[in-house]
Order: sequence, then structure tokens, then C-alpha cells
Amino acid sequence: MKIARQFIILLVALPGIIAHAQTFAPDSLLRKEIHQSIKQRQINLMNALIFQNPSFTPGNSDYSYFHSIIIKGVDSLQFAIEQAPKVYFTEKSARLSRLSALLDYSIAAILSGLMKPNDLPNLFSAYKAIQVCFDQHLKLLPLIANQNAPIGLVMLETLKQSDFPDRSVCTSFVLRNLLSYAPDHLIRAMYEFPDANNVYTLLQLSARIVPEDLYNYSQASASALGKRISNSKDSLVQLINTLSGLPDGQRLMPFLDELFHHRLSISEIRTASASPDINLYYRLLVKTRITYLQRIPKHDTPVAMKSLEARLQTMVSHDYVHVLNALHSQPDAVRLKILNGLSPEELYELCVIGVDELYTSSYLKIYQRLFSSTQLGSYELLKRVGFDHFKRFLKMASAYNTLDDFLSRMDQQDANQLLHDFVAELNQSNSLEDAVDVAESYGSIRNASLRQTILSEVQEEVRKKSLNTNSSVVNIYDLLNTIFKTYEGQEHQDLSTLFGIPQIYRLQNSYLLDARTGAIIIRHFFYGDPDGRKAFDAFISAIKNDSWKIVKNDLWLKAVSLKGRSIVMYANLPLDDNTNKAEEAQEALTKYLDQQDIHPSVLIHRGHSYYLKNTLKYITVENKLIFLGSCGGYHNLNLVFKNSPSASVITTKQEGSLVINQPMIASIIEQLRQGKDLDWIRIWKEWTILFRKDSRFVDYIPPYRNFGAILIVAYNKLSHKSY
Repeated sequence: MKIARQFIILLVALPGIIAHAQTFAPDSLLRKEIHQSIKQRQINLMNALIFQNPSFTPGNSDYSYFHSIIIKGVDSLQFAIEQAPKVYFTEKSARLSRLSALLDYSIAAILSGLMKPNDLPNLFSAYKAIQVCFDQHLKLLPLIANQNAPIGLVMLETLKQSDFPDRSVCTSFVLRNLLSYAPDHLIRAMYEFPDANNVYTLLQLSARIVPEDLYNYSQASASALGKRISNSKDSLVQLINTLSGLPDGQRLMPFLDELFHHRLSISEIRTASASPDINLYYRLLVKTRITYLQRIPKHDTPVAMKSLEARLQTMVSHDYVHVLNALHSQPDAVRLKILNGLSPEELYELCVIGVDELYTSSYLKIYQRLFSSTQLGSYELLKRVGFDHFKRFLKMASAYNTLDDFLSRMDQQDANQLLHDFVAELNQSNSLEDAVDVAESYGSIRNASLRQTILSEVQEEVRKKSLNTNSSVVNIYDLLNTIFKTYEGQEHQDLSTLFGIPQIYRLQNSYLLDARTGAIIIRHFFYGDPDGRKAFDAFISAIKNDSWKIVKNDLWLKAVSLKGRSIVMYANLPLDDNTNKAEEAQEALTKYLDQQDIHPSVLIHRGHSYYLKNTLKYITVENKLIFLGSCGGYHNLNLVFKNSPSASVITTKQEGSLVINQPMIASIIEQLRQGKDLDWIRIWKEWTILFRKDSRFVDYIPPYRNFGAILIVAYNKLSHKSY
């Protein structure tokens, strides 16, 4: 919803921003219309860049650079067409139409992720050179061969209706490049260019690299590509083609490698798939996945691993996780019946695959069963599942405070080795997510010796890095070492000052003020179940005094402070949960706030964990303080920081409780109303005393212990992203 609103804003705003694009006055009405369409496509191309790169905002250097590239690059091409000597009106119109098509294909390539912003200068330059080749009757292959595969494909698509002598050679070259550069885009490109002279070779390779795509396009049997798939002599291509024509082909595809090597038959898979006991098919999927994982270290890559993972994801989500979550209020005998008969390996897969959907209680119930009926050690369990997503599992165990227990179920030597592997290779490209997992897990380990093991591993990597002369690279281990040593009290540094990031120990009152109104704007999200209505009643009771004025309508209320700092709070009413009226009220309130240009700096979620995803979709960069009191809210921090990377967040790793949440929220609001800054260390000491008799408070995490968030913000601050 937020992305849709942002996209609409871009559509409205950018025409004015790009209004200074060159205006042409051709002597043809048709060409004038084409120029206008090109101008609109310049706007759409900039929209596409922003949509894919939200950091491109008017005024920053990246935005200005690519805005200039689009304006000057396209204007230059238009000018060259209009000024071309000895070119008739109709040919100029044709060239402008091709330029318009070039922009259309570029927009599609950007939105699909095939082409990157930095490709645009080369694209415009190459397209200008292509026109020279046309005029001089030169071959295009030397020019296209000098470009990367995405630019080459956009060129081919643009010139699809044009004649040039080496079309077939150019097409074969680009398709072959796509296979190594972007295989996920190959079959779609082959569908557009089925007459390439290397199509059968590419089909054979595609069957082994992107079999799922080949399966999908095989179903278009009447198309030119579909006919070539049917005519292929390759046995794997033919097997995929056969499966695509079967009504249960999607349930058979995960076992493509097993079928191809005759380790399973279609009838064996169908027996498990058609059984009323869903565990049989799930068990076959898990067994196959573990077998595949054992083959990969031997450089024996299974075919159609993606299909297997997708089918497991679907089954875990719909047949297990949704059932466990929906029955959260039922007795264990009813709720956990679906787990009966599952092995520890199969239970483990439920955790790592269902990680984003499991309620806190669902995860904890599964975790309890992992070791309840067996003496199996936790390290032996990881060996049995081929260490499948073990970093994800350790992070999950960290998020729900079961990591200490999991590590205690293995020998110290194995625990040390596991933590070594957990921390290893974090400086590799695209591994920031793994580093965040390490950072978040560190603060969850209560065993000091295990924390010391992680810290020692990090410091060994720092030592290795010191021998590397490439000091310009931001080293993740340096950041982790500083964060962890500060946590352990080995260093007394202000991480905010050290990393040049927003304050994590103190949130200044003035920082939360709305620039337009001068007030602190707070938004609460309530839900319509019994617990949600209790939370709402507690909220109202806390502000039903002479310090507040409350006004409400049928959907939401507004509370305005009458004393002290100007604070305005908005909250939807906890309407009927059975008809999603509370969510409709939230949407209505969002629409009102958008229309009034009101942007809350504080966002507070008041509901169970299963409502949290609905609240999270409303988080924006304007939210500077976020309170997630639901069970396991900590597990959703990655979603929070994706939309508001600099926010201070309070959340819990296990059970969220009204008797803790309400006093904490009331305390925060009251201190803000009194004009005080939020000194988290002082506040947390006070709350630790206040909730000393409630064991659940220890699972609440203050902003200065959100190590993953600190790492992300520090890394992005100190590094320079490339596009």
C-alpha cells in the first residue's frame, strides 16, 4: 500500500521535475506526438529507477546524476534524429518510434531487475552508435558484443522489427550471454526470439539451470518456442515437457532430479501426494531436500532445487504453519495434532521454512518437540539436515531466546565449531544479512563463554583484515568487534558518535517534533479481538484526565495534550475482529493522515503477533520511535528497518504482555508530554526495578541493544552503495 502511494506521488511530481527536458518543434504533427510520448517515457524511466531504488530522492546525488543521464541522453538522441541530413520525414518518425520503444524496453528491464541504473549511459551511447551502423550498412555484432547481456537484449527487442544482416548471429550471441549473466531471464528472451540458431543447445542447458522456467514455457505448446521444446532430442527437456502436460505436474517437479536418474517413479510420488496423510508427501519432500543438500558439497548440483524449495514453502505455510497459528487458543492435543509422527528433521524444516509466519507460541511448541521424544543432540540434528539454513535457525533461536538451550544440547567443541561457522565469511558480497544475524544473536546469548567464543572469532577476523592492505573496504568485523566490546563493557564508547549514526542511547524530545505543526505525533494500532479491546480500554484509562482532550468518530480517535509539550495521538477503534473492521479503520485513518500531510514520528503496535504484519506495512521513514509489544516482535526487526532504518525500536523476544506494555507506553508518552528526552539507559533501569517480579520483562530489548539495526545503519553510513 505504501509503495503504491509512493508510486502515485512520483507520477504526479515528476512531470514538473522533468519539465526542463528539451522541447522539439518538428515540422510533422506525427513526430511532435512521438516527441511527447518520449518525454512521458523519460518520466516513466525515472519513476522505474526510484521504484527499484527508494534511496533516489530529489536532491541527493544519485537522483541528480541519473536524472541528468535520462534527460541529456534521450534529448541527445532525439536531437540527432531531427538533425540527421538527407533523412525523410517518414524515416525520422520511424527512428523516433524506435527510440520510444527503447525506453519502453528499458523501463521493463529496470523494473524486472535485469538492467541496473549504471547501464543507462552505455545503453544510450550504444543505441546512438547503432544508428550509425544502420546508416553505413555495417554489422551490429561488434557493437552488441561490446555490451553486457541486458543492454544487448534491450537492443534486440528494440530492433525486433528492423532488418539488419547479422540478426541471427547477434540474437544467438545475446541469448548465450544471458545464460551466464541472468539465466532467470533467458527463457522469456527465447520466447521472443525462438528462431535463434543455438536454441536447442540453450534449451538443453536451460533444463539443467532454470528447469522451472522451461516447465512454464513448455505449457505454451502452440507457441514457436513450445514447438522447439517438443522437438528437442534432450531427455531432460523431454521429461520436463512431459511433466508440464500432466495435471499434477507441479507436485512432481520438485522430484525432477530423482525422476531423471530413476531413483523415484511418478507412481511412488503420486502415492505419497494423493494420501490423506499429508505427512507422507511432506516427509518425501524433506527426505529429498536433505539428500540434495548432502550432494551439493560433492559438487553434484541437483536439478530443480528451486521447485523443491517452493513446494516445501507452500506446504509448510498452508498445511502446517497456518493450522498451528489458527489453533493458537486450542489445547495442545488439538493444536499440535498435525505434528504427530514428524521426525526431528521434519520439525526442524518447519522452523527454518516457516520462519516468517510462525507465531511465537507455534515456534516454541515445535522447538519443544524437537528434543522431547529423543536423546538426539542438537549438533547431530544439524548434521542430519545437512546444516540446512543453520544460520537462519540460530537467528530464530536467538530471537525467541532458545539459543542458549540449543547450544547447551551439544558438546562445547561442537558449539565452538558451530559459532565459528556462524561468524565466518561475513565480509563476502551480499552477506550483510548474515552479519545482522550474528549481531542480533550475540545479545541473546546469556552464556558468557559462548559470547566470548563469538567475540574471539570476530577479533581473529579483525586481525586477518589488518594484514589486508585494502583498507578502503568497510570491514563488517571491525563494526561487530566495536559493538560487542562496548556491550561487554570492554570499551566505553558512544556508538552513535563513533559511527556517526542517530542516537541509540537517547532520543531527544525535539527530534520527534513535526516540522510543520511543532507537535509530537503518535499513532496507535489496535485490533478487535478481546485482548485488543482490553489494550484499548487501558490506553483510554491512562489518558482520561485533565491533561488530554479526546475526540472520536466511528472509526478512530484523536487525543491532544492540554498541558506541557504539544502531543497529538491518533488511534483506530478496536472494531469487530470477525469482519476486519479494525483494519478498515486503520486504512481510513491512514488516508486521512495522508490527506492532511500528517506524519507520525512515533508508532505503537497494540496487538498479538499475528496482527503485526498488518501494522508493519504502515511503517515509514518518518517513524523515529517504534514500539512493538507483541509476542516475538523482535523477530520482525528486519521488516521494520527495511522501511525505517534509523528508528529506535522497543520490542520483545518472547511473550508481550498488556501489564508490561501499557505502563511502558504510558511512561514514554508522559515523559514526552513533560518535554523530557528519552534516556534509554536511565529508563531501562527504572523499568527493570518496576517489572522485577515479572520474568517476561527480561525479553524486552531496548534500542541500544538492537545490534542488528546498529550494524545496518553504521555499515550504510560508512560504505558507499553502487548502482
